[in-house]
Amino acid sequence: LFTAGDARFLQPAFDDIRYLGVRSTVVGFVRAADGAELPAVLVSYDSAKLTYKRLLGAFWRGIDPTRSAAQGQFGSAGPSVIWASSQAELTIAQESRRRLEASDLFKGLAIETEVRAIDQGDASGSGLWTAAADSEQDWYRRQPQAYEKLRAQSGRSGWFERTYRPITTTACADGVCGYVYFPCSDENGCTAIMQGKW
Repeated sequence: LFTAGDARFLQPAFDDIRYLGVRSTVVGFVRAADGAELPAVLVSYDSAKLTYKRLLGAFWRGIDPTRSAAQGQFGSAGPSVIWASSQAELTIAQESRRRLEASDLFKGLAIETEVRAIDQGDASGSGLWTAAADSEQDWYRRQPQAYEKLRAQSGRSGWFERTYRPITTTACADGVCGYVYFPCSDENGCTAIMQGKW
């Protein structure tokens, strides 16, 4: 279960790895401990084919984890949250977050994404899930023009392009002049995080 602003924009990050073992993605809402309902994506996957680490990689690649709850994700207020359903998931999510921050992909900016445990047994009902209306499901596929327009208007497209595109330079390093630098690379550990291979 993952929260990061408008869940309709997060759903494609997981649908893009269906071939790896994602069974389904459902847009909906999760109740936080304070009673707030946060837009979220519930992801069902085949753990024999797809690791939780790789699922986290898709999440990280689909959001700006440096945005605070007050900033929200590109116009949608609220925190980005990884909702862990077990102690094992909680531990893996916390380590993934730590590694992403250590990679310095975001050039010294802190990772603001929270890792929370789903607690079905507490009085607040924290972690309770509700699916959104059918009209919200697979919106990016059913309304591709509206999706792309809103993605551009919100600043999402530009941010992802600036953050992940290869950087070409004419500078010299180790006797080689003019090279391409990938912000998310094997050298900084980012590629391993995104692919769940750490």
